[in-house]
Amino acid sequence: IFLLQFHIFFIHCIALLQETGKIKDYLETIMDESAIYAFRKYTNNWAVDAVLHSLVSEAESRKIQVDFQGHLPKKTKVEDYDLCTIIYNLMKNATEASEQIEDASRRIIQIEMGAYDLQVYILIKNQVDNSNVSLLTAKEDKKNHGLGLGNVKRAVEKYNGCFHVEFEDGWFSAEVSI
Repeated sequence: IFLLQFHIFFIHCIALLQETGKIKDYLETIMDESAIYAFRKYTNNWAVDAVLHSLVSEAESRKIQVDFQGHLPKKTKVEDYDLCTIIYNLMKNATEASEQIEDASRRIIQIEMGAYDLQVYILIKNQVDNSNVSLLTAKEDKKNHGLGLGNVKRAVEKYNGCFHVEFEDGWFSAEVSI
């Protein structure tokens, strides 16, 4: 986390100096060093695709099957920061819950996204063990964990949207409409 904070701070400093060429070079170096150059498209929205690329790759590396369906326009009424906050937190939760399932064939995350008129719709579902169902973090460091759903809720409320979670038949679903 500290390295990421340093990179963000350094990019901010370069931006204050209005050195856009240096910012581009620095970001390209980060991407090259991070092996983020094999970019997958999911939605047609570059910000969402960047987040999904990273998180789907992480889930797949942990032997979790990820199924994606949908499309988003390049630009929506929702700020990229808020879209990324929502998707990042829901996907991290789904990945962490999926890792807890002993039967590897049940480690599945399903993602659906779409835009209808001006509404953005996001559904992320993952299987759960019925004995392992809780919205509270199981991590020891409760001060720095368990904030994700609150971040999602705040981002959704900013657009007067709807956020709904439910457990049904061994599946956890998080649904956002904004």
